[in-house]
Amino acid sequence: MKRSGDVTASAIILFFGSGLITLVALLMLLGASASPLPPEQRVVLWVMPILYVLVTAWGIATGVGILPLRPWAWVSVIVMSGVTIFFGFFGAVVLMFVPSLLKDQPDVPAASVKIIVFVGLVMVLIPIAIAIWWLVLFTRARVRLQFAKRGAALIAPATPEIANPSDLARRLNRNGFASRT
Repeated sequence: MKRSGDVTASAIILFFGSGLITLVALLMLLGASASPLPPEQRVVLWVMPILYVLVTAWGIATGVGILPLRPWAWVSVIVMSGVTIFFGFFGAVVLMFVPSLLKDQPDVPAASVKIIVFVGLVMVLIPIAIAIWWLVLFTRARVRLQFAKRGAALIAPATPEIANPSDLARRLNRNGFASRT
């Protein structure tokens, strides 16, 4: 079965997002190297970029797997969406507390705090919106079937009791991977 345009768009967005995360990780590394903090506190500034690089690797691997409709990539994008929604939600909640944390700082103008919260919320809500779209898209029957038929086409030649990939796709239907048609 041929890959649909929205599945291709998802892979492209994954590649683009992974590139942005890589850029943020590089900027964080530059900031960590120029930080006036003592070395024992600077370690924390090095941990976050490493986590970002791991997330980038996961995103690129999933995008590469989505393009040929690999079943593991289908699972990966759904897990990635759930993780993004979870951490994005808590990131938004934390941002809501920034004004109360910075209100006692006389050298931080109130307008700056509002800008920080607004930009932070936009940066958190865009990935959440994409993750919700992916959850809806990748749990649709037609998309699940694209990945199921791709998996069936890969397994069928090695499975002599299955006449063609459509038979395996029907078996996968009964096991819940693809929708019942």
